[in-house]
Amino acid sequence: MAVRKTASFYRLLSASSTRKTTRKSWRVRTKRAYIKLTSEQKAKKRKQRFLVKQSYQQSILDAHQQLYALAAEIHEKFPNRRVKSIAADIFQSDRLKVALKDVGPYHAFLMAEAKRINDEAEAEGKGRRKINQLSGKISEMWKAMSAEERIEATKTDLESLRERRLNKEVGTHNVDIASSQDSTITAEKLRAALERLGVRTGDEGTVIVTRGDSSRFHRPFVWATSPRVHSFFETVFNSTLEHVGLKMDSYMVLGIEGVAKTQQQQLQELKASTGKLIRTKLEEVLKSPGAKTVHYAHFDRLITKQHGVVIRNWPLKTFVNPSRVSTKAELDLLWSSWNSGTTHFYRMSRSELETWEAEYKKVAAGEGLGVEVGDGGVDKAIEQTNEQVQSPGDNSLDTNQVQHSGNTSLDKDQLGASAASVGGGQESSSSSVPGSSNSAGINNGATTFVHAQITTDATGAAKATRTRKPRSDRGKPRKKRAIRVAEQA
Repeated sequence: MAVRKTASFYRLLSASSTRKTTRKSWRVRTKRAYIKLTSEQKAKKRKQRFLVKQSYQQSILDAHQQLYALAAEIHEKFPNRRVKSIAADIFQSDRLKVALKDVGPYHAFLMAEAKRINDEAEAEGKGRRKINQLSGKISEMWKAMSAEERIEATKTDLESLRERRLNKEVGTHNVDIASSQDSTITAEKLRAALERLGVRTGDEGTVIVTRGDSSRFHRPFVWATSPRVHSFFETVFNSTLEHVGLKMDSYMVLGIEGVAKTQQQQLQELKASTGKLIRTKLEEVLKSPGAKTVHYAHFDRLITKQHGVVIRNWPLKTFVNPSRVSTKAELDLLWSSWNSGTTHFYRMSRSELETWEAEYKKVAAGEGLGVEVGDGGVDKAIEQTNEQVQSPGDNSLDTNQVQHSGNTSLDKDQLGASAASVGGGQESSSSSVPGSSNSAGINNGATTFVHAQITTDATGAAKATRTRKPRSDRGKPRKKRAIRVAEQA
């Protein structure tokens, strides 16, 4: 069975991700000399084309018969393979045509010499010659050159040829009609390829190609391999395939993705994208792609202590996983802060890490921070240290005067905010020390918690809630069920 080679197109596509180019002309077209024909001459040409078409189709049928005969001969050598399967393997050799060859020094020399010869011919008033007419002469010139001469002659043209190939494959169109023609021709190639695939394997499929925005003017291209596909859309989706294509075209042109999504879907996507962004930033700092997870609950012990990495300029009041953030405003702030680089991971130097570890051990031992260590070890001490941090809106408390017992406990999901000591918004290394007064601390909910319930509309704006009518027996003690039944009896 034929094996498809890796096409150079994918390397070109990967290279194009770094920069965008506009498509440029890569060939010279000469104006044709048209001869106006009479009606008799046109009829004669039509008859000739019809005869040629019939002859061509008969030749194709003969070739198919020869291929099937060859498949039968191969079947005699390999009885365990069916004739139809062998014939399919022979026909599938068409897939090898999509592979592209990479350019080399000879290709660059051929391009440069052909351009030079044609430029001289145009200056003398002669016609241009095609590359296949000049390849023999240029090949003799190439063979007569030494290795140093070849390198010197192609060192600039080779890069130019690669850029030309890249521009031809992935350059964006700057003319609407060229874009429409490209879309139509490519869609027809897809249709032809799927038709051949259906003949070979019996697979069914459909192709729907629409515009990406309103600057294009070509109509939707809708095609299916057989009427069974049309019947599938009518039965399952209660709509024709053409109607689906028109709906898809309208959806792409109008750009209503944001309207079609609910507020909850947008919130979940924003949480996922923010978490992925933070994880990517951590991988870049650790220089180990995909190897680490952002441990928000125990960031100080699992990340800072092991790798010497801290967070600077954390924008929220609490250090939590983005999935625990419930408002879109805070998620937007968090994502923008990380995306702009305002909030970032910082790898401490050796001296900074030693200072951090010394303070970390003091917290574990309950020294110097007014913390009495009880059950829970290091994590319990860090919890108590976080309780000492003053709330941003509470000026009546002094964090140096507050002291908690070792029996005080916090929610385990709020641990690791001692690494919020890591990122309390300070650029100096001292802000990365646990228990720093610049830390983004956690409030003690027992004394400062206030319950509030806000109702928002689909846009996230707060709206007034309708007050419920008070019940008629408000303030009166309700009777038990047994007493009510006895009174009714």
